[in-house]
Amino acid sequence: MENLVAWIKNNQAKAAAIGVLIAALAYTQLSKPRTYEDCVLQVVKDAKSDDSAVIGRRACRAKFPVDKSSGGRFGGIPVCSETQIYDPFKQTCNKLPKGLSKVPPKK
Repeated sequence: MENLVAWIKNNQAKAAAIGVLIAALAYTQLSKPRTYEDCVLQVVKDAKSDDSAVIGRRACRAKFPVDKSSGGRFGGIPVCSETQIYDPFKQTCNKLPKGLSKVPPKK
């Protein structure tokens, strides 16, 4: 440990350059999206118009394609009936409580 401290004192410019390089590398690796949802959130936040947001969403979908092997229309999330709701924790469709419906009542 003493050798490290002595090296840093003797090579401050090199130590600073190494620190900046590590910080820059960490920032670039941590700031890029890792899922489709993260990508869309970043694109929508940075978009200047609706058209640029649409183009950005298409680019995100190209980068993170839908896994069709898992079924469903929405990237593996099953489409539940009007009397069911999707539980993301159990990844199943469950019945809605009595008296509730996803469809608004007709007037």
